[in-house]
Amino acid sequence: MKHIIVLERDDLYFDQIKTQFKELGEYEVVRHIDVQELFGWLKQVIASSKEGGKKPNIGLFVIEEDLLTEKLNVALLAKMRDLLVQGGLTDPEQPAGFILTSYSTSLDKISAHIHETVFNIIHKPFDKMTLKEFLNVALAGRAPIATEMYQHDGEVVLEIIKLIPLRAVSEIGFRTQASRPIESGNKARYISEHFGSKETPGSIFAYCTNTEKQEDEKFEGSFSFFGAGQEDLRKVRINIQKANNKESEPILNEDEKRIDLDKKVIILTANPELFEDTKSKIEDRFEQIEFLHAKTIDESLEEEDSGIAGFPVEAVFVHKEIHKNNDFENIKEYIDKRCDPKSHIKYFAIDEEPLSNYQSMKRYQDYADFFTLPLDRFYFDRKLKQHCPNWKIKNKEVLTRDIMSVEDSIKSAIEVPVNKISEIGLTLMYHRELPVTTLRTFIIPSVDGTSEEEVTAMCHYSEKIEKDVFKNDFIFVGVTDHQQKFIRKWMVAKYANAKAKANG
Repeated sequence: MKHIIVLERDDLYFDQIKTQFKELGEYEVVRHIDVQELFGWLKQVIASSKEGGKKPNIGLFVIEEDLLTEKLNVALLAKMRDLLVQGGLTDPEQPAGFILTSYSTSLDKISAHIHETVFNIIHKPFDKMTLKEFLNVALAGRAPIATEMYQHDGEVVLEIIKLIPLRAVSEIGFRTQASRPIESGNKARYISEHFGSKETPGSIFAYCTNTEKQEDEKFEGSFSFFGAGQEDLRKVRINIQKANNKESEPILNEDEKRIDLDKKVIILTANPELFEDTKSKIEDRFEQIEFLHAKTIDESLEEEDSGIAGFPVEAVFVHKEIHKNNDFENIKEYIDKRCDPKSHIKYFAIDEEPLSNYQSMKRYQDYADFFTLPLDRFYFDRKLKQHCPNWKIKNKEVLTRDIMSVEDSIKSAIEVPVNKISEIGLTLMYHRELPVTTLRTFIIPSVDGTSEEEVTAMCHYSEKIEKDVFKNDFIFVGVTDHQQKFIRKWMVAKYANAKAKANG
């Protein structure tokens, strides 16, 4: 019979832990209420075993995180396990590991306590259903995660968070520092308190405009917002206005020789008011721009005197009623058939609603930018100058934007396919093996898509399936009561959908 060592001062929590082990099988649960008592017991057991006494087979330690001190920290837990293996007090093939319990499971605390010997940090108060499963996973050691709870078996797309050093935020984008270059044009969702507040961080899509190598071998990445809404821009501006460490920088011309050349653009919309509004916004800031109004890409409805044939266009502004009903390739094909030059035309989508998720963003992956109505004059002007540096500004005015210096991190949220997910963890197929204890934070959307929850998970087990394909089992760690209820509600919805599909 395996021994379970529980270091817990609260009778209620000890009883809950003991009850779950009774349901899991025949285990001898031994309780201690402080570190000194635990060490005394271990010392006695080791001495007794040396004299030929019965050796306990210790299978797992469950330790109250608050009791970890200099006398008993994560590093010492690993040494203690090694001593138990040497003394024959635990299975050398599957030595005892540790589970920590805590009222506080912030990411910083989780990161501080994660170790190869630590299988989880369980949040108090316990959820009885998941407590049993977390304990069972720890008892099995570093093996594929098995659970009696419902698992959604089938690909689900979630978002995974990566923290990137943030160095500056402007009214049209931001700058980061990274150890490797980022491909220009890559679009992703970014989350930061500078787009909202500390209590409620904001989320905006952005794309990389360029990456420059720095003297310290790091890479500075410049990013520009994509599909930002009026409220997004308002919050960014408020944060910049409050900052003391900001300066104004110009958006420079690219080629002075081309500044005086006439530029031609097409505005695609069936609405004459939208055409006039877009045209006037551009004319207010730029000169030597010629405009053409195209009302449709349907050849059967195209007006004979549209004037689009042979038009040497540089930019196309596509309004909602066109881009919502036509794929980008169809719009591009229509323009390419009629206009010169055939390449380097920039397409801009215009809509009433900002981009809020990857599903909507993917439709605009090939657009140079995405603007929302009503067009924000300051933002619109500077973004167009960023995209079209050769456009001539009226009265030779220099367009500037305020840039706020920061020493912070920004969250990059990238979509990943998850192959299995349950209330205690998930399986991620990846192109490489992830080390055990690797921490990742996943974003799980609410059932109705109106909110989301960030849940931290630790790589519990990894194995190679085939060339360049690794199965990585992640266990959720530090899951709070609120997060657990959120996940459970999401899983219930997935179960109901799967059952409905199975029943036809």
